[in-house]
Amino acid sequence: MRPISRTRTETLQARQAVPPCLAGFTLIELVVVMVILAVGALLVTPAVRAGAHQREVRRTLQHVQAIVRRASALALVRRRRVELVLSPEEGAFVLRNPGAGHTSEDASENESDAEQARVEIADFATIDDIEGGRLEDDGTVVFDFLPTGACSGGRFTIRFADRPGGRLRQAYVVTIDPLTSAIGLEEVG
Repeated sequence: MRPISRTRTETLQARQAVPPCLAGFTLIELVVVMVILAVGALLVTPAVRAGAHQREVRRTLQHVQAIVRRASALALVRRRRVELVLSPEEGAFVLRNPGAGHTSEDASENESDAEQARVEIADFATIDDIEGGRLEDDGTVVFDFLPTGACSGGRFTIRFADRPGGRLRQAYVVTIDPLTSAIGLEEVG
């Protein structure tokens, strides 16, 4: 056998055996690897999708808690009544400051608060079983937060489906304490 030089390469002839270090995968080995990858992808995909859904539920609940706390804090800091408007049809919460003066400074402050203080719930969530608050003509419910730290209080249920219009998966009762304006969450069903 002749040594192979750096300047010259030799090719293997048809009858010459291929050394094991140069052999590739067989077709069967490739098919088995592809089947294993496909089964793994089928198992992982639903878990990833369920995790994203649960993150959206958690995010929605955190935003609802935050806007209720913000309404209470604004009423205390500004020493005037603040309204939290719940629109079940839109699935939205909006802060309103009805006690604002008529100066341009107060108006711009109120507008910036309204822009920053709007929370919309997830597409696959609904709000119902509303108790307390004040029912408006347009179907919205208003919770009043007072400068004393108290509020009108109330409760409502946020129901989460697996998709918009789909099967119900989770429901949470949100309670706003009338004396302290504290918010409570309780999973039901």
